[in-house]
Amino acid sequence: MYIENPIYLYLLLVVIPLIVWIEIYSTKRRKKLVLKFSNLPAIKRISKKKSLAHQVTSLAFYLGLISLFIALANPHLPLALERKGVNFVLVIDTSGSMKANDYKPSRLEAAKNAAKLLIERIHPQDYIGVIAFSDSVRIVSYLTPMKEKVIEKLESIKEPEGKTAIWDAVISAVEMASSIPNKKSVIILLSDGANNAGKHSIDDAIKYAKAKGVQIYTIGMGSEKPVRYIAGYDLFGDPIYSEAVLDESSLKKIAKETNAQYFKSVSEEMLGEIYSKLPE
Repeated sequence: MYIENPIYLYLLLVVIPLIVWIEIYSTKRRKKLVLKFSNLPAIKRISKKKSLAHQVTSLAFYLGLISLFIALANPHLPLALERKGVNFVLVIDTSGSMKANDYKPSRLEAAKNAAKLLIERIHPQDYIGVIAFSDSVRIVSYLTPMKEKVIEKLESIKEPEGKTAIWDAVISAVEMASSIPNKKSVIILLSDGANNAGKHSIDDAIKYAKAKGVQIYTIGMGSEKPVRYIAGYDLFGDPIYSEAVLDESSLKKIAKETNAQYFKSVSEEMLGEIYSKLPE
């Protein structure tokens, strides 16, 4: 079961006991005041009649209040005929080559903007996770249906640096995508594709993805021609230049081998194509 607004259930746990306490306190106080006046037998006869009416009214009030808070929480129980959700894992390249500015303001910022666009458009019943990588792999967000929280965590991805252990990251993403059973698993890789670090090869990643039934869609972040970028600075403060290349062949290969697709950029239609290619 997926609860869209769980905060209302937490509030319910606070509000109900508070109202009960107030009601008990008020009732005791009223009884003390009433006992100072009139005669006791008459009070008991009236109290019995009022007690039943009060209990019915209270029951209706509490049931209505509970129903309201549950409705606001919006619990969602998938039906048998409803489409099963998808585990999406976005894999974002944060290596030094993502400093290149052929995509404005940089390849990395363009990748983050594309990731945000994708997260905003996935279906409500789908889960989303994010992995960032350079020469090491970092989990930015585990799989969750809370899209807004994932978008917030994208801001923790800062300045690109280091080498590119792309296939190590893909294998970690396959593990995450397949960690919640009974859901289809999709990886969306945003990278320039030029692997130069890590212990795994593209063939390792393809084999593992196939074994787990995970599709790997790839987005090439870069121009077809090599692009110079400032990789750092020497002791005298002069820039050290390097070249960022786009390895489209590797990105196309892993997409094809996992029954997915390679894209040159993110578009409004891209997610529609991904959903249409999900296995039955």
